Amino acid sequence: RSLSLLWGLVAILSLFLTVDRITGRRPVALLAAFLFSANYILNTVASSGRNDMMSAGLGALGLALFVSCRNSNLTLAILLCHISIAASAFTHPNAILWFAVSLFLIIAMDRQRISWAKHTALAALPYLVGIAGWLLFISQDMQAFRDQFAYNAVGNSRMANFAAPWKAVQAEIVNRYLQTYGLGAHSVGHSGPIMLKAWVLVVYLVSVIVVLAVPTLRRQRGTQLLVGSLGIVVLVQCFFNQKLSDYLVHTVPFYSAVVAVFAVWCWDQKNICRWLAISGVGLMVLIEMGGIVYRARLDPYHRRYLPAMEFIKQHASPHQLVAGSADIVFALGNKPNVQDDRWLGKYSKRIPDFVIEEEAYQEAWGGLKMNRPEDYQYVDQLLKSQYRVVYDQNFYRIYQRTAE
Repeated sequence: RSLSLLWGLVAILSLFLTVDRITGRRPVALLAAFLFSANYILNTVASSGRNDMMSAGLGALGLALFVSCRNSNLTLAILLCHISIAASAFTHPNAILWFAVSLFLIIAMDRQRISWAKHTALAALPYLVGIAGWLLFISQDMQAFRDQFAYNAVGNSRMANFAAPWKAVQAEIVNRYLQTYGLGAHSVGHSGPIMLKAWVLVVYLVSVIVVLAVPTLRRQRGTQLLVGSLGIVVLVQCFFNQKLSDYLVHTVPFYSAVVAVFAVWCWDQKNICRWLAISGVGLMVLIEMGGIVYRARLDPYHRRYLPAMEFIKQHASPHQLVAGSADIVFALGNKPNVQDDRWLGKYSKRIPDFVIEEEAYQEAWGGLKMNRPEDYQYVDQLLKSQYRVVYDQNFYRIYQRTAE
């Protein structure tokens, strides 16, 4: 996970540089970087083995390169920006969020200096190179690509939000924001005073409202660019991809920047606003960092994951097939008898001898129930008819196959 941690640091530094160049106010940039570094979502995503943090880090780096180089060499700034965002795009599709913000900033800040034909071609070059490399990789096994890409793009309903815009907005609020910030259903394995996280959402909303409502803030060019960037990210996220809380790692940098603008403005008022801002933002930081400490003390790796993996090691022979989420390879190894198959052999025709159910598979099966009921029915009936529970502790449930 050191790679994710590294890209988390890149994202923090990039946010500092971006806010500093856009606003010209070092205190705002420092506070934005601090708020982002203390953010619970950033720390959670940056400590996981997923590729989200790398994608966000490369996207943030692209913006930082553009705003840092644009005055001295606009052509180089655009090229470097899109090399970084293209790298983000081939790490995760959510790079579209950073691509949209980059277009907004380039047009808003330099539309009078842009040579549209030249700079458009230059910006497209990194993506074309990446596509060429990707096609070369795909050509090694076209059928595998069609199977995997078709399911991820269509089977997971990633594009369904465009067909029902109002439902997309509702899902964004309910499934992403309310659940993430303690006002919706809790994820498996999560407990404690989760509703306290709602204060973070309150601070975000208040900051956006005040920044838009106060004329002296609203008229500042840097503030306009930051709020515009936030608006674009939120809008694109409403309609693109799934409503996972992890994907907020692309959004919280911009929330952090707007909160920093709000807090520094309150501090400059030298009245009760100063103390209200210190109290409100300070409480937000305490809640965020408290959540990080609480999650660390739960120690799910040693208390939940390792005991379940040890059980499998003791009870599954080398020739028996084990199915579970991808992280089981860290304990069991990347072996032929270890697979991540939430469909339990429906498509692979390899029905596992052991199935490890935890948060990832529960969420995956919940998604099947909503979007692909025929797949969910297959999984549900198979588990009920051919398996028995042999382990059920600390949010891990292990099934062993008893019938052919």
